[in-house]
Amino acid sequence: MAHPCPRPDPGRRSPVGRWVVCLVLVTVSGFAGDPTPAAAQHPLGARTRPFHQRIRWADAVVVVRVDAVETGRIRVSRRATLSGSVPAQFEIKRAPSRPPPLAAQDLAVVLLRGASPPYVLLDEPRETILLPDAATEERWIPALRRAIAEPTRGEALLPLYLAWIDEGPETLREAALDGLLDPDIDTPALRQRLAADRAAAAADPERAASARRISAILAVRTPMGTASLLPQVARQRAEASVVAAALGGGAMHRSRGTGEALERALVHDDAAVRRAALQALPAVSRAFGTAPMERIEEMARSDADPNVRRRAARLISTLAAATPSLPAGK
Repeated sequence: MAHPCPRPDPGRRSPVGRWVVCLVLVTVSGFAGDPTPAAAQHPLGARTRPFHQRIRWADAVVVVRVDAVETGRIRVSRRATLSGSVPAQFEIKRAPSRPPPLAAQDLAVVLLRGASPPYVLLDEPRETILLPDAATEERWIPALRRAIAEPTRGEALLPLYLAWIDEGPETLREAALDGLLDPDIDTPALRQRLAADRAAAAADPERAASARRISAILAVRTPMGTASLLPQVARQRAEASVVAAALGGGAMHRSRGTGEALERALVHDDAAVRRAALQALPAVSRAFGTAPMERIEEMARSDADPNVRRRAARLISTLAAATPSLPAGK
């Protein structure tokens, strides 16, 4: 089975940031919280193509309601045309071998190729943009209009994508993350520029959990962003996904204070944070060559959360040869 984070293509510019993000995503997605629907649409190793590229390739961008799904066709009704020109009702070709995850009555953004019906979907099945409710539709339509009206490239897209992360909804945040991972945008200078701002956003308890999660993923691509996030682990209202990202970034950059943050997370009052710490622990152990075995064994025996006990028990066999404690200064 292929590794979920394939090695970066050396022929592409700026591969390191995406590689770091992929490893952090493995940690963040693996902690025992309920995955969001949008996150579930983005399997690791198969992140979507940047949205700004896809809209440039499309002949039409339309918000639709699905009327019927048939063997070789999807019949839809137009709700908003954002680019191009399409009839009020039309058909889209549906490949039975790789069908998009669309069902009757779904609301979706479709990117189309072709001069007349039946159109072809530009997006891969995993890139399907489902709109779960009217509020999401209302947020996507102006966001798309702005993206289409300002066909900017490179760092000029940064304000657009940061607004999507900060304002949501979840599907726009995921699209923004994929856009910011485009090698045309994701330069070392931009990662440094984003680190402090995204670390502050990830630590802001007033923001939506998904905004904090994606902000944390972007922050820990640099040692500076990781160093800003590691102290957040001790907060009483720590967000488990932010803890997972901070510990994953600490392991990647071998940041000072990672061991101390891990120890705090393992005894945190929130069971979700303890589970996130256990998920991150193998990466931290590999980075520093040691693991807090006594703490893990105690958690496996007596933690109040059964999921924590099970996860700790599974870790014991894989970390049995590690040194019993992780120095806090590392």
